[in-house]
Amino acid sequence: MKRTFFLFGFVVLVTVVLSSHAVAQTTTISVTVPGTSDPWLAGMPPGSTASGGDTAPAESPVETLGLTLLPGELLTFSATGGVANGSGIPLRGPDGSGFTPHREGAENGISDVVAPGNALMGIFLNANQPDLSTAPSSLDFRATGNVVGGVNYLSLSPVLKQVFFIGDGLTNDAATQTVVVPTGATRLFLGTMDGFRWSDNVGSFEVQVTAGPAPPTIQELLERIEALEDELADHTHTYLTGEGEGHNNTEAETSPAEDGE
Repeated sequence: MKRTFFLFGFVVLVTVVLSSHAVAQTTTISVTVPGTSDPWLAGMPPGSTASGGDTAPAESPVETLGLTLLPGELLTFSATGGVANGSGIPLRGPDGSGFTPHREGAENGISDVVAPGNALMGIFLNANQPDLSTAPSSLDFRATGNVVGGVNYLSLSPVLKQVFFIGDGLTNDAATQTVVVPTGATRLFLGTMDGFRWSDNVGSFEVQVTAGPAPPTIQELLERIEALEDELADHTHTYLTGEGEGHNNTEAETSPAEDGE
């Protein structure tokens, strides 16, 4: 009886540990991202230029104010709407279409990228102006590029100042995509993808960004289970034996579990 109760309790506690991440507190914000939002002006002061004629703040990307970023935290996105590279051109959804690099390459200390045109894009920054340090390597979201899964990645870990593809936040199979907040990030900017001159773009995206803690690592999970196991080993429980009826139903008490029982 003691061993059966112990094993049952242990399974319950493991289930609680595994499910605790799902009920952890999350934060969601909503932002509108105009098609004119040029990622290469992220964090740059008024008057700065990029991409063959874009100027801050008119073509600056949108900062996700109200979202506190924590290293290792997971972000998920949901986006709707459409943008285009000019009036009279059909609007494209957040996943964009085709693939294009940034014509100027790395600029203002911000990496180049190869991603679908008109797609929703993101970039993490710290508190510093990005052009004060060298741009990181670029991500290539083509099937032959350097991102596992390309635009259908399940999890992505961009570094600071590295432009990355977001799209509608889902893979082609409708799986939720996650982006890991890099160490040092204090700001997240959202923009759109173009090759040059965002100033004549039209349309916008409505975006929801949700931040939540990363699930525990295997080592953290084992440590938490071990602590719960120690608590359970010292636990006693009074239960009805089923012997007798009504008030005559007798009670018994389990003793703390012992090794080997």
